[in-house]
Amino acid sequence: MSGRVAALVRAGGELGPLRRLDGVERTLVIGMTGTVLLNVAQTLLTFGVTLSLSRMLGADGLGAYAYAFAWASLLAVPSVLGITPLIVRNVAAYRQREQWGLLRGMLSRANHAVLASSALLVAGGAGAALIVNGSKHQLLYPVLVALPLVPIVALTSIRQAAMQGLGRVVLGRLPETLVAPALFLALIGAAYALEQGKLSATWAVALQIASVFVTLVVGAVLLRRALPHHVRSEPAQHEMREWIRSALPLLVFSGVQALNAQIDVILLGAIKGSTDAGLFSVATRASGLVTFLLLAAGYPLSPVIARLHAAGETALLRRTVRRAAIGIFLASLPLAIGVVMLARPLLALFGGEFKGGVTTLVLLAFAQLIYTATGLAGMVLVMTGQESSLVRGVAAGAVASVVLNAALIPPYGLNGAAVASLIGSAIMNLSLVYYARRRSRIASSAFGI
Repeated sequence: MSGRVAALVRAGGELGPLRRLDGVERTLVIGMTGTVLLNVAQTLLTFGVTLSLSRMLGADGLGAYAYAFAWASLLAVPSVLGITPLIVRNVAAYRQREQWGLLRGMLSRANHAVLASSALLVAGGAGAALIVNGSKHQLLYPVLVALPLVPIVALTSIRQAAMQGLGRVVLGRLPETLVAPALFLALIGAAYALEQGKLSATWAVALQIASVFVTLVVGAVLLRRALPHHVRSEPAQHEMREWIRSALPLLVFSGVQALNAQIDVILLGAIKGSTDAGLFSVATRASGLVTFLLLAAGYPLSPVIARLHAAGETALLRRTVRRAAIGIFLASLPLAIGVVMLARPLLALFGGEFKGGVTTLVLLAFAQLIYTATGLAGMVLVMTGQESSLVRGVAAGAVASVVLNAALIPPYGLNGAAVASLIGSAIMNLSLVYYARRRSRIASSAFGI
């Protein structure tokens, strides 16, 4: 094991001035620096929001809030119809080829499609919530209030993907990473003061909807200004057959991925109650510190992979992915160690009742570390047109996660959900690494596999 780490460190030395990759390197460094700074600011703001909500609502109220947010998030992902990676890939290609009519047509069709799908999912989600939580008003009311998040999040995803494809990564993420959490934090603080120290989960959800709606408007204005003027003057063109062919497997992928991401909180809330859901939600957010560099790198790296693949620059593509994977893992390793070592005081910041999630946080941090070593595989598959392989890998992890959550939560509660998340995540990511190597001929993990 020490030899493998030493090899990674030696390979990481290649991440200095990459003389042969000046153009690609410059794009990635600028984009990743901006997104890292945004992620740091977002992490601090999100931490402030979670800390404030945990103290204002308590574990039970925070659990109801997290449960409602899990419902809305679960519905929002399929409402996007899986087309955000397709938009990133195609907008980057249309921009390079100056196919402005196709770019305009894709964005128009995408917005109309997600609005229609969001309306259907909101109606279905309301009915499902009434059935599942009809007698649990402390869970039902926040869920019903959270449903307008579905179309807002869906439209935001389309806009962010378009900005990413246009190469405006930092500007595209600015409203959601800075404006939304800052505004939400201000709103819950004001509401808490006006209500004289009382704030319900339902009100917290309503205030979050207000903050994300404002940022939706701001983001729309930024996209309009970022689009080349030719896009507004050219008549819309469409490649519906090609778009649908690529979007269908991505739709399946997004639905399975959303289920995989939210099933632990939903099952914990349904089986063990809102308190356990709140504890797990805090542990999950704390463990997210391990992967914020990986998430930051994904924004500038995705369109670069798409462009290099389209240009047939296979050797350059392999080198770029390999170096990015090594750099992300080495930079994330100290974060994982820090989260594990500081698990107890980190959770204590949220209140004494959250200290019971220490073991859960350690397990989730380990799962996130595995993700940082293998997380580029899914991006490689999407940006190189291997959507069906992506679905297979994610489905394998999701099935394992659902089965393990159902089996482990009743006897082991929080720790059972964490073990299920760890094993399911490992199965998914190792499957994606295998498919990326087999289908795209790219070693996408930090360990060269």
